[in-house]
Amino acid sequence: MSKHLLYTIFISIIFNFLNISIYGQSVLNEIYSRGTAGDPDWIEIYNNSENPINIGGYKIYDEGGFSGAKPKKEIPAGTVLSGYGFYVILTQGTGDPSDFGLSQAGETVWLENASGQVIDTIDFPFMSETQSYGRLPDGSSNWQLLNTLTKGGSNSNEQTVAIVMNEIFSRGTATDPDWIEIFNKLNENTDLSGFKIYDNGGKTGSKPKKEFPTGSIIPANGFFVIITDDTDPSGFGLSSGGEFVWLENPSGIVIDSIYFPALSETQSFGRMPDGSPIWQVLETITKGSSNNTYSVNPINLSIIGQLPSVIYESSGIAITSSDMFWTHNDDDISNRLFSCDYSGQLLRTITISNVTRTDWEDLAIDDQKRIYIDDAGNNDNNRTNLAIYRIPNPDTITSDEVEAEIINFSFEDQSSFPPPPQFANFDIEAMIWFEDSLYLFTKDRSSPFSGYTKLYQLSAEPGTHVAKLIDSFYLGFTFASAMVTSADINFEDGTLALLTKERLFLFKNYPEKRFFDGEVTVCPFNPVPGQVEAIAFNSSSSLIMTEEGTFENPGKIYNISLNSTDVHDLEIRLDDYSLEQNYPNPFNPNTTISFSIIKEGLVTLKIYSILGQEVATLMNEIKNPGKYELKFDGKNLTSGVYLYRLEAGDYINTKKMIFLK
Repeated sequence: MSKHLLYTIFISIIFNFLNISIYGQSVLNEIYSRGTAGDPDWIEIYNNSENPINIGGYKIYDEGGFSGAKPKKEIPAGTVLSGYGFYVILTQGTGDPSDFGLSQAGETVWLENASGQVIDTIDFPFMSETQSYGRLPDGSSNWQLLNTLTKGGSNSNEQTVAIVMNEIFSRGTATDPDWIEIFNKLNENTDLSGFKIYDNGGKTGSKPKKEFPTGSIIPANGFFVIITDDTDPSGFGLSSGGEFVWLENPSGIVIDSIYFPALSETQSFGRMPDGSPIWQVLETITKGSSNNTYSVNPINLSIIGQLPSVIYESSGIAITSSDMFWTHNDDDISNRLFSCDYSGQLLRTITISNVTRTDWEDLAIDDQKRIYIDDAGNNDNNRTNLAIYRIPNPDTITSDEVEAEIINFSFEDQSSFPPPPQFANFDIEAMIWFEDSLYLFTKDRSSPFSGYTKLYQLSAEPGTHVAKLIDSFYLGFTFASAMVTSADINFEDGTLALLTKERLFLFKNYPEKRFFDGEVTVCPFNPVPGQVEAIAFNSSSSLIMTEEGTFENPGKIYNISLNSTDVHDLEIRLDDYSLEQNYPNPFNPNTTISFSIIKEGLVTLKIYSILGQEVATLMNEIKNPGKYELKFDGKNLTSGVYLYRLEAGDYINTKKMIFLK
């Protein structure tokens, strides 16, 4: 181990022990290593206190300054950093002998005060042209990749890139040239005039960047295809062996970039689902249309009633008998359940007498029609008192009060309260009971927003238990499409329903209890209702849904019919070659990867970090046609996103998996 690495570790331990790296001094706050001649590399410093600090004479440096190979870069005398203020120092391009370019692969940088004492240090990783590495929130101990550059301002990951590359085809012909498809995440038409797209030729300046024609309009949530290999001087053929491509906006800011792999004549490389962070080889080319592999069934909502004022914020319903349901008021401080008929007529009230309410959310019922009350709402992801309460079938309770059996639990993968923002996905607002277990679905509150719901399995028996993480599912890139607020399961056919603000997700015909491995149907609502937080099946083909409102204007009661004939089938035909999603995902520490091949030949299956570094080789040998399952043990990995890549003849596919310790 090098002396400077030992020193860095020692300094970090001291900082953490004394807690001086996150309060009361100037700290490194944001780093950008992908600079250009016009916008050089820079480092941002933040004042973690309310009082001004004179940072004149402070020095910043990398390995060159640490080893003495070059001077340390000094901040000019008299430089004052205001309370909770920012100061940006350019590390290169000033012409000073102390200039140092920040390594694109990542390296260590140090900050020392005017007395020569190191006051902060960080190892930053590889980042793309559109990312920086910074503390979130400012000055905190949490460092992460940021998808929005905030040079000289407060760090944030709330802004999202709305226009992205979505599908790439590199095996064009004279009659069907190479192309790149753009996807619009916005719910409104967008003008692409002035946007540019290019490969290494445009990047280096050896040829012009290809500019989108004036008046190019991409529809709301739609697609736009640009031909790259044309006769214009900016035309560029996409390498059949794979290469980098970039997309920039009219201001010249790179908003998306991707390295695509070698493709066959029948393959493209695309995001799955559209606009998601997951890129993979697609066996069906969908030029100008959706890459998604699920069915879409739009639903016309029918209003059948309105909640009474006492439960104007219904946040969970359970149906124990025909024509009525049980619910609770999310804004209520008392421990009451209410029953209503479908028109909204209040029928009865029961109080849970032996519990203290924190944040009630969903309701679930079991095969004995006992109700489970989800007291695991966790907006700030910092709760250590998560609970679920079980009461008998309330239709059989003659008193107005009942004592609940209590299930206390914790998550197997949460050790920080709250966790770093990128892992803030422990809010439980959706829950079902199925075959003697409870299944909990998270409402994603991560930053940057991941769009995933995590699935936990929990004992349904009273006591103290640990919720086991068994799977996850990508729902979308917006809060309205991907924040899960309720769930239910149809005991007749096993259909699982997940609710978000603007759509319903249905999962059926799944193997065993692997809900997310089944057939998926997405049901957009028409019209989009207000904040909806409760659903329950009242038959095999319909659900009841309630809406949050106000005391003066309580939420509506909706009927959802699943018998719509307006189904747009977007299911694609899979090749006999296939690479399945690992299970479980996320995993800790073991997971299974399955794949199928149709010809004898060399098969390689490798694991990579998200930065493309090879982590493990699971297979590299000649195999006969057939289906294979390989176990992978990730016990030596750090938590994060990893890729697994299968190569078999001309077939190449890559998928993402998540390891959580």
